[in-house]
Amino acid sequence: EPTIAANAYVLNHGQPLYHSAETGERYSLVYGPLAYLPYSLAMGLAPYGFLTCKLVAAVACFLTLFVGILCLKKWLKGPSLVIASGVLVALFLALGPDAFLVRADPILCLLAALGLWAAARAGTGAAVVLLAVALGAAVNVKVHAPIYFVFPLLLLVQRAGRKAAACVVLGAGVISTLPFLLPQVSLRNWFQVLRVVGQHGFGSDEAIWAGQWFIFLGLFIVGPLWLLRLVRSGPQPFASGAEKRCWAGLLLSMAGTLLFASKSGARPVQWLPFVPMLLYAAASMINHTNVQDVVEAFSRRP
Repeated sequence: EPTIAANAYVLNHGQPLYHSAETGERYSLVYGPLAYLPYSLAMGLAPYGFLTCKLVAAVACFLTLFVGILCLKKWLKGPSLVIASGVLVALFLALGPDAFLVRADPILCLLAALGLWAAARAGTGAAVVLLAVALGAAVNVKVHAPIYFVFPLLLLVQRAGRKAAACVVLGAGVISTLPFLLPQVSLRNWFQVLRVVGQHGFGSDEAIWAGQWFIFLGLFIVGPLWLLRLVRSGPQPFASGAEKRCWAGLLLSMAGTLLFASKSGARPVQWLPFVPMLLYAAASMINHTNVQDVVEAFSRRP
């Protein structure tokens, strides 16, 4: 936390965010410029220093949970929505406090949740614009952020076709260049930092933790999917091809995250942006069934 806040502070006072390898300063970090700019802007507006950064992180976390619940409302209501909202909060807490600390993670989680809401609930035009902004901004928080937008993009393809998704990717490419127009933000120096960090190895403990979390979180897809197959055992397909591609894309993007979550020093925070998506996908599967179907399916079993 202090390092992010300190970098945001010096950025707010006109100092460069990333340095070249030849300079004496060594406070540059691997995070993208939008991991610092929201905190820097907040400190420029409110003279409370680190407390201002804490408020920004807390607001981003609460907004993420709020947007996640709005997404779940598409499939759930009443007690089911309350239970799913509780699971959402519990998973955020279980994955560590990073979701509300002064780090890059609250910003990234909010952008991923906004991308999910745009793809799932917004009108087509608004979805394309908002998803492009969220994806382009997320790349400037963590460079591997596109992996968290595979599922929202597949949802958009399901609703509006591939052209809409292509427009999102093109728009995101333009958005991602904007922070580097600031004189204090050097794209070349950021790439130098990324190159150095990319040489870091993998940790055995981190790989074990990452595998454990992947298996546990994957149950939120595999479990409802098994239940859906059990209930819909007739000749009719239990889900459309587009839905299956969305669920498969979510699992594959999580599998890809194993690479980053296994890096030396990595923590379970890498899984945070997936949590609203997992619950949304699980809710969409459960929506295909009802309690009576489940009871009948289990009563038929020997």
